[in-house]
Amino acid sequence: MKKQFEKFNRQTLTPKLRSHGFRTRADRAGRAFRRDLDTGIVQMLAFSGSRKNSVDEFSFTADISFMRMGPSFAANFAPDEPDSWILGLRMGMITRGVDHWYAMTPQNQEQIQAELLADLDRAVLPLLERARDEATIQTLSVLSNGTMSLNEKRIWIADFIRQGPTRGPSSSF
Repeated sequence: MKKQFEKFNRQTLTPKLRSHGFRTRADRAGRAFRRDLDTGIVQMLAFSGSRKNSVDEFSFTADISFMRMGPSFAANFAPDEPDSWILGLRMGMITRGVDHWYAMTPQNQEQIQAELLADLDRAVLPLLERARDEATIQTLSVLSNGTMSLNEKRIWIADFIRQGPTRGPSSSF
């Protein structure tokens, strides 16, 4: 199933994300995508496979990272600059309010691919369009600080995508 995911990535994910201004890094089978914003923010979307994958199942998730543009960013796709890190979230925190792994099998391959594309279109890409500056990105930390219920997270995410950053019902902002 890994080969099927890689083919889907090449033929569908990569063109979709490139159309939104992301570029790929050649050394990770094209599973890491980066977008540099004119606000000095770098957005990263990196797909990771499970260590427990088999021939019949490929489980994967995505990490979303926000960083400040640093001096070594021009030379490195994802440099390790301690002061550049702003926030990292799993894609599932945005799409479902909890960590989520997609599990692709021969029987559900098309369904999982459609689910991933729908999650990107419905939640992830709109959220990334809103999260273009550091202050806005900091408001997203409410998703991972453990103060909201799952339902509150889902409502907060929907409001954020629709309106921009707002105070979560239990957040400290």
